[in-house]
Amino acid sequence: MFSNRPLPPRSSPPPIPAHPSLLITNLYGFETLDSTLSDASRFIAKNYGLWSQNPRLRRRGRPILMSRRLIQSELFPRHLRTQAQIVRALRLESPNAERYCGHVIAVNWVTPEGVKVCWVTHMVVKEGMRGLGLAEAMLMEVKKSSVMQYDVFGIVSAHPHAIMAVCRVFGGYGVEELDMEFMRERAATCMEFCPVRYVREGILRGTLWGLEGGNVA
Repeated sequence: MFSNRPLPPRSSPPPIPAHPSLLITNLYGFETLDSTLSDASRFIAKNYGLWSQNPRLRRRGRPILMSRRLIQSELFPRHLRTQAQIVRALRLESPNAERYCGHVIAVNWVTPEGVKVCWVTHMVVKEGMRGLGLAEAMLMEVKKSSVMQYDVFGIVSAHPHAIMAVCRVFGGYGVEELDMEFMRERAATCMEFCPVRYVREGILRGTLWGLEGGNVA
């Protein structure tokens, strides 16, 4: 989680790499084109990852899948004072050919206290194109095009590259300089009123919230 309040003076982070061969597109609304979400579903199946090899899992070792309907129902919630968007990165291979390289899905909402939140609910980059600043380029588009002047930005992820990309774009620094006090005070309230179920039902863990037996999560 990051506050949108001004940061203290510090050295500037390295610039986000430019991708002149990429087209960054931004689509809003609950009625996002079926074809767009179908493309996202196929991309997730090939690039998002595999289920754990834990023998207790029925799907162990298989690709993680999300159908078009599941993406729409879970990540594009129909909720008052909520706006969802999907930012896609497309590689221009010829004037008439584009290759899907990644996407970021984000949701904006307002808590009952009037706090404006922008939260990344899904992010994936094509295997073979990771580590090139593509995630940061898509996140920068989310930041620039947010439908409201947000107070808080957040993401729930166990992936270190996702966390670092968010830190770079929205925090302007690394994880070692995160405002932990701000997270301690605001995380529970922001997540409680999130229109996306997996965020709303997420459980905060770690000593930051007075819970023993775990790191901040």
